[in-house]
Formats: sequence, C-alpha cells, structure tokens
Amino acid sequence: MPRIVNPTGWSVLKAGSVNGGGGDEEGGPLVVLADASGEHRLSIHPLDYRLVRVVRQLPSRPHGIRLRDATGIRWEKRDHSGWRVEHDATAKRLAIRSPVPNGLTITISYTLYLRLAWHFGSSSTPFLEDFKRAYPYDMISGRVYHYTCSEGYMPTDEHTGAANSATKYIYGLGEAKGPMNKVGKRYIIDGRDSLAADPEETDPYYKLTPFIAIYDSAARFWHGVYYNTLNPSIFDLGAEHDFSTGNFHSFSTEHGPLDYYVMLGSSSEEQAVKPDLSGIVSQLAHLVTPQPPSRASSSTAQQWRASPNLPPLSQFGYLASSLTLSERQDAQAAVVEYVREARAKHFAIDGMHLSSGYCQDPQTGERQYFQWNEKRYPDPKGMADQLERGNECGLIINVKPWLLESHPLYEQMAKRDAFVRAAPDAQADRGRAGPQGQSRTWHWSTSMGQTGRGSYFDFSSQAGSDAWKELLRMGVVEKGISGVWIDNNEMSTLVDDADEMNGERSFWSLEGDGADEDEVIQRMAGWSGTTPLGAWGRATLTMGMAKATYEALLAAAPDRRPTIVTRSAVPGMQAFAGATWSGDNSTTWQALKCSTKLTLSYGISFGIGLYGHDIGGFAGGHSPSADLLIRWCQQAAWHTRFTVHSWKQISTTLWMFDEATTNHLRSILDWRYQLIPTLYSLYVTDYWMRGWPVLRPLLWYHTSDRGTLEEDEQFLVGSHILVAPVLEAGAKDVTFNLPNVLDASDEEVWWYDVMGSSWIEPSAKDVTGRDVTLACPPGSPHSPFLVRAGGTLVTAPSGMTSVLKPATSRCIRHVAIFPAPEPASSGKRGSFAIIEDDGISNAATHRGEMTEIEIRWEVVSADVVRVGYQVGYRGYRGEWHLMVSLPQGDKRRLMAAEGLKATQDCQGNLHFDVVVS
Repeated sequence: MPRIVNPTGWSVLKAGSVNGGGGDEEGGPLVVLADASGEHRLSIHPLDYRLVRVVRQLPSRPHGIRLRDATGIRWEKRDHSGWRVEHDATAKRLAIRSPVPNGLTITISYTLYLRLAWHFGSSSTPFLEDFKRAYPYDMISGRVYHYTCSEGYMPTDEHTGAANSATKYIYGLGEAKGPMNKVGKRYIIDGRDSLAADPEETDPYYKLTPFIAIYDSAARFWHGVYYNTLNPSIFDLGAEHDFSTGNFHSFSTEHGPLDYYVMLGSSSEEQAVKPDLSGIVSQLAHLVTPQPPSRASSSTAQQWRASPNLPPLSQFGYLASSLTLSERQDAQAAVVEYVREARAKHFAIDGMHLSSGYCQDPQTGERQYFQWNEKRYPDPKGMADQLERGNECGLIINVKPWLLESHPLYEQMAKRDAFVRAAPDAQADRGRAGPQGQSRTWHWSTSMGQTGRGSYFDFSSQAGSDAWKELLRMGVVEKGISGVWIDNNEMSTLVDDADEMNGERSFWSLEGDGADEDEVIQRMAGWSGTTPLGAWGRATLTMGMAKATYEALLAAAPDRRPTIVTRSAVPGMQAFAGATWSGDNSTTWQALKCSTKLTLSYGISFGIGLYGHDIGGFAGGHSPSADLLIRWCQQAAWHTRFTVHSWKQISTTLWMFDEATTNHLRSILDWRYQLIPTLYSLYVTDYWMRGWPVLRPLLWYHTSDRGTLEEDEQFLVGSHILVAPVLEAGAKDVTFNLPNVLDASDEEVWWYDVMGSSWIEPSAKDVTGRDVTLACPPGSPHSPFLVRAGGTLVTAPSGMTSVLKPATSRCIRHVAIFPAPEPASSGKRGSFAIIEDDGISNAATHRGEMTEIEIRWEVVSADVVRVGYQVGYRGYRGEWHLMVSLPQGDKRRLMAAEGLKATQDCQGNLHFDVVVS
C-alpha cells in the first residue's frame, strides 16, 4: 500500500440540479465527487454567494483519530436555489456559478487529479487555484494536504529579491513569527509555552489561528481562506521550492478531514462588489464565535456580537504585574503597597495581576494552584478588600489547568474523575496512568525548567468542569477576587493519542452543552462522547478552560462583566476570554520592534479584542533601559491592553528611574488614560459589533499605496489615526511610507501632524505614497501620530487615577476634529460615535444600558465648520460636557448646528452639554 495517496479516477456523485438551478432539498453540499475507490470524497457547499465550504473526506484508518470524519460532518443547512451547476461529463469538468450576476464561479477539473479554480466577475485569471497535486493524503500518519498555485519567485534584478517582485501578499495566521506579510515562510500552527520567544524566528507561538487573507495587488482583489481544524497544522507559503513541479503553497494538518472555507467578505448587498479585508474579517468572526440562541437564530447582523459580554472598562487602564513581587516573603503587603505607591506618585492604576507566587508551597516551592501561601499572603480576602473595594483596583489571579500530584486536593479530584484520562491501552503503564486511570504528565512546578508530575483537568467532562469551578469558587471568588488569568493553557505536555477526553460538554456554545442546530457548535466541535485526545484535543481543552472559567465567574456575579485574561487562544475563544497578550517576551529592542507586527497579524485574524504585550519585556537577566521603557510605553499607550509585567530581580515599574524619567513616564500613562474614550468606543462599535480590530494595518484602507502592503511597524487606530512609534535605540525620529490615496474613493489624502501642528498634503498625484520623517523629541508624552482629513479624536481630561474616577465630577470629553484644509476635496465632513456606559455591569449588553453620542461635523463654507450631534441608542443615563476644537492654527470658525445650544470660548472652541435621562 502506498504511503502518500493522491487519488485519481474521480467521478461526480452529485451536482445539484445539473445545468439548472442548484436547489437541494437535503440541505447538504451542492456538489460531491468521489475517487475510483469511493473512499475519498470532495464536497462543495456554498453557504452564500460570498462564502463556500470545501471538505475533503478521507477513508477511515484502523488506528486513526476520530474527528469529524465521513459520518461526522455537519453541513450548514442552505437552500442552493439560484446556484447553477454546469457539467461537461466528456471533458470531466464542472462549473458552479453563484446566483449573483458577475459574481463567483468555481470550476472543477477531474480528468486525472482533482483541481478547483476560483474566479470572480469576468476575470479569466483565478484568484485561487489548486496545484496539480492538490489533495494528497498520508495513509500512515493521517496527514492531509492542500496544495495551491503560487506566483513565480525568481528575482527580477540583482537588487530585488523574490518577495519584492511579488504581486500577492498573504496575511493572518494570528500570533505568528516575523513580518506581517507571510509570503516566503513556513509556519507551524499550534500552541507552545514560548518563553523569551525570538519574534522573528520562534515557531509556533501561543495561539492557534489557521486563517490567511490574500491580497493580489495587480488585480486589487482580496480573499480569505479559513482551515476549519484545531489540529496542529503547517502553512508553507513559499519556503519550499520544487522546480520540477512548479510553484506552490501548501497547507497540511495532522488529521483530517481537510475542511476549509473560501471567503469573499460579508456583504448585505446582493451584488458582485469586490471583497475587502474588513468584510473578510467580519466573515471569519461570524464563522467561529458562539452566540446565544437568540442571536444565533437571527439573520440580522446587528444582533451578532464578538462576545456575550463586554470587558470591564477597567481593563483598558494600567494593569500592573510582576512575578518577582508575588514571590516575596512579604508579598501581600508588597502588592498592596505597589498600588498605593502608584497612586501616591500620581500614576493611574486599575488592575494588579497576582502571579503564581501566591500559591508556592512554603516548604517545597511547588506551585499548588488555589492553595494560598499563608506566610506570604496571611489574609487574601483582606488584601482583595483593600485593593478591589478600598482602592478600586481589580485583582487578576494566575491559575493553570493542572494539579501536581503533591497538591492537597489531587487525590480527591482524581477520584472525582476530574482529570484527562489515560487511554485504555495506556492504563497498564503506571508511569502514564494514575490509580484512577488519570493521565499523568510533567508540569512547571518551582523555578525555570523545573517540573513535577501531575494531571490536566478534563474540561470536556462535567466532573472536570464542575471541579474546576469549585476550585475557582473556593480559591478565588470567596477571597473577593474578581479577575482570573488562565495561563499555560496551551496544554503542550499532554501525550495526545495516549490520552482521551470525556466529550460530554460542547465548548462552542453559550447556553447548554448539546450539539444542537447551532452552526458554530457543529462547525467548531463536531464530536461527542469519549474520544482519543489526539493532537486536536489540546486546543479544544484550551477553549474548555476559558468556558468553565467564564461560567464560574458569571455564576458568582451574574450582573458583573467577567475579567478573564488568557495566554493561549483558539478561534471563537473571545466569547469567554476578553483579554490576552503575546506571552513571555524578552526585554529587547527586537521584541518591541516586532510587537506591532504581532498585534496587526493577530487583529486581522479576529483575535481577542484586548491585546497587548508585556511592556518593558518579561524575560531576561537585565532590566529595561529608560530609553527602551519610554519607547515601549509610548507605543503601548495606543494598544487596547496596557500591562507592565516582568520576571526580574528588580520588578519593572514606571518609577524605577530618576525623577525626569518618572515624570516622562507619568505623562505617557496620563496620555493613555486620555485615549480611553476613543479606544473603548472603537472596541464597542468596531470589534464587539463587527469583529474588526481597533489597531489595524495601514493596508486596511490604503492598499492603493503598495508601500503599505509591507508596512507593519506603523498602525492605524480606528479609521483615521496613524501612529508611528519610535522603535530604535537612541532614535529621535521615525521615517516611514505615508499613504497618499484612500482605497474607497481613490481620493488623495491629507494628513495632520499633531506634534508638528501642520498639514501634510498629498504628493502631486503620486499613488505610491512617499517617505516622511516625524520627530519625537525627548519628553514627548506620546508617539508621533497623524490624523487623516475627516478624522475625529475623543479624549478624556488628564489627571485620572482610574478609568471609573474622572478628575472632575462632570463627565468631560474633548472632541478634536480635523477637516481638510482648503482646497482639498476630501475630509470635508466626519463623524465619530462615542460609547458611554457604567463600565462594570452587564446591563449594557443584556438590557441595552449603553448610550451612543454621534458627533457630526461638516465644512459648510471656506471659513465655517458646522458641528452637531445625535444620540443613537440611549440606554445609559448621564450628562456629558463636550468641547469641540479645530487643529492648532486653523482659522475657521466652529458653528453649532441648528437647535444646538452651545457657547464658544476665547480660543474658538465650541462647548455644549448632552443629557440623556
């Protein structure tokens, strides 16, 4: 029997209504083909005219992993009426045409091997095309492949490498090494504990996201591909060359079936508009995110949400953390004193992470989660009362998904069958299996690289999930602690096929655990009952840990937004965990330089919405220099998550240097707090409601400028703010390519340099953009940033001590608007939706207690800009004072819209109140 099988002799088993409408009463795939043996099948299942599922089903193997196999595929129920299937049996060719004129066409050739080609509109060039050996299968290992054609990689001159001559760019893969453009590299998609990762070479990272977005710069065409698997996978995007066969990219995964979605973006219009990246990201979000039954059954996009609850507003503030601090003998006093010292030094602070030093056994040093070291923490509840209620600073406690055998509750949990079990053929191996049949493996126990034997919780079993919730209740909730930090949840030391999952619980559901008619459950889970763990089980347990933690916190405080921070993640996990970070990075300039690349890649892969990095670096035998910490804080101030975290002899703090540096860092943090109204509003309107990241690459709006396609150190905040952080040691300025054209209109773009107080005009009809240099002198409170004409920036007053305690009793918002200067044709009007709620309760999400204040402005003449507002949904009562200003040096006059009662100060700023009662 051959090892690698590339099936031949394909025939058509089903082709909708051949040469007519594609209606399908069975609700299954539109087209099905099988090879000569009948054991290999390929099915094509359109979900709508911009989203098509392809599944390559495989023959069963005697020792294979049962994962959504030939009998386990759950097809989304769709009426294929309007789809047209044309079959030429002589030429062995099919064409599938979407109902939308000039839309999607899929051609299938099965003369020898099976090949698909995807066309859009009238283009004769496919945007996606299978390679000549498209669907090989390894009969021994079970690995299944998908090969697609790629463009040539030969250099075009002695100065230009292959990547520079390309017209196609590939993005996504979540949190992955190297540049944002993934062409030419190979990636492992899996989860690892990547301490001190080299951000350019370490592979894999912590998170698993098998999604790519491809842009053809010649055709100006986007499409996405999501491979629906949680198995460890490999994307080869041009690292492998084989001149004898041609140019190809490949995807492979450890176990089948091969299941992928080709994505052309969500659209409410029944027309063949070109896809864009924003629509593709929203489409991915809808594919993977669990929804309550009331939302899942609705056809209205407005009811979809990236998660059932918003994160607490406090999670946008400064979140402190230090592993060293938590391990001190006087740790409880030190943690409380840290928060008091921050406030005494006039640093705002909203959260304190409690690292795993809290649970180290006083004698052995082993980390026994949920068991408090009473010498270090004599009164955990008192500490929580002091911080959470006395100082309005939330505690976020570190927990891991295992217990060591030395844990006081280990035997009790084993008898309750709470742990992952050793598979039946491993039960006799007492090195692998415990007395109750639990799987035993190695876990981090004391210090660097030291491990002890223990067991992972089986979150797929009711017993395991209940045991976990009980431990959270006893060790966290009853101590008065509101936040949980689920760590080391890559499950990387599980022994795969030697372990098994109970399979009682469905992780991709929000209410109930049955795999009912919800499509996300069927798509992402697709299994039930006791199942050999296989590699894929590790990722599902990652999801299960988040869900069990979410349920525990919500049960303890149903009206309070849960605070859950996770290190590892899988698609859809944002339904349960609201925040994450890039893991245990290093204290290096390289880590800072590459952190934006990680942020942008993760964001356009529909990552968890609150994302950031350990500011100053986590690992390394040295502390950050003042220069590195300042530049890191300036860059991180714009991220949705701002955390200083370290594992060093001397904890990294914002006041560890001289008075001048401390003052500088204080001004940076103050700027971060001023930005929170903009960051939170964008989180709600763009991420929570659409799946879009708050931080976006420049190519999100500016692919017409080819320079932006490789630009991954600068970024956009929302749609109009361009941030250019300084990322080089000793640098006092930053140079980058500034986009010149806006994709949506092909209009030239004006940018306002906020630090330089001047407009940068377009460069003489040059579509390719141009290099600009922005200064960032010592003492600047923020990175250089530009605002595109038409933009709005909303800030809070300075001097806040926490996000829920404004500097004054009135809720004040400064609204800076940026109309383009005369005689520019673009940027004549703009708007921004400010979102206001209490920041704590679930009332905003469950009862609509949220208010939207949309600021609108328009240039009405050469010297007048009219300003108004409209209150959209008005569920949250309050009073806001808004001050609207023009850019410095702008001589135009602000005028209140008709009916708006406003006053003007001596600087020409417009003031008015908004009252929602």
